[in-house]
Amino acid sequence: MATDNAPIKNTCPKIDDMIASLTNAFSYVKDAIEMVQKQEEPNNNAIDCLEDAQYHLTDFIGKYSCLEDIRSDNAELRNWGNEQYDRVQELEQEVYDLQRKIDEQS
Repeated sequence: MATDNAPIKNTCPKIDDMIASLTNAFSYVKDAIEMVQKQEEPNNNAIDCLEDAQYHLTDFIGKYSCLEDIRSDNAELRNWGNEQYDRVQELEQEVYDLQRKIDEQS
């Protein structure tokens, strides 16, 4: 496979940006939890909501982020698409060669 023929270019930078943004959001939520807990009368409902948000953000950050699965799946799909493209090129050449042989025999 000589070239990448995918209509959408490499998505890794976008995935990296998303992980960075979600990691920042996780940090902001963590800071907010700490601020609310330090209040004289902490709002337990607010703490519960923030902890829920923090829990759900963990799926998107770190080494085992679900976004890493998407990165891997995108790479596999890109490779498969390029292999199919290469196979089509080979088959088109084969059709061309066979047509030329037929034309030469006529």
